[in-house]
Amino acid sequence: MSRGGKRSHRSLSQETLRTPRISTYPVLGEELLQVFLVEGGETWMMPYKRYLADGIFPLEPTEARKINKNSTKYILIDGELFRHKFTHPILVCVNDKKCARIMAELHEGICESHIGGRSLALKVIRVGYYWPTISEDCTRHAQQCKQCQQHACWYKAPLEELRSYNPWPFHTWGIDILGPFSLAIRQMKYVVVAIEYFTKWIDAEPIVQITAHKI
Repeated sequence: MSRGGKRSHRSLSQETLRTPRISTYPVLGEELLQVFLVEGGETWMMPYKRYLADGIFPLEPTEARKINKNSTKYILIDGELFRHKFTHPILVCVNDKKCARIMAELHEGICESHIGGRSLALKVIRVGYYWPTISEDCTRHAQQCKQCQQHACWYKAPLEELRSYNPWPFHTWGIDILGPFSLAIRQMKYVVVAIEYFTKWIDAEPIVQITAHKI
């Protein structure tokens, strides 16, 4: 009722849609692409899902050939994408934040093994997950681990800083004096040894004594 005691009449507009406003088959238009972006974002799995579900290829010919070639490795079950191999069980395809969470859990989470990048990628596959850049991502994740950098074994590092030398034959020599030895012919008891760094040429000369000269 209104303030003056009069009854106010309100109308409601209603429209019945007989057909969908957007096209879902078989051409991939801009409207359908926007729907996919709103639902979950455009990921590497979406082209395979469209092709396996509705036979829709990407607009680019190169990408379409790639999807057609690799589609035999994937299967769609209840809207979820899986990858199957002969040597591994069926793998769940994941992307984005799920990939980072899986790597963190297997590397420094409850498992906390702090394994290398290659071993981490194999472990992710063994537990049943897959994404195309799994090897590169696992290697990068292991290299960026702070604890791995702090507690890494550096016994293979050189004892001193490496020094470069000119790679030309007979350019750089190393000389050393060995002795004294037992007296030999002509009272020789020291040996001067010289080695060329590039060709590893060795030359030796016996001497009688060593004298030091102050400069």
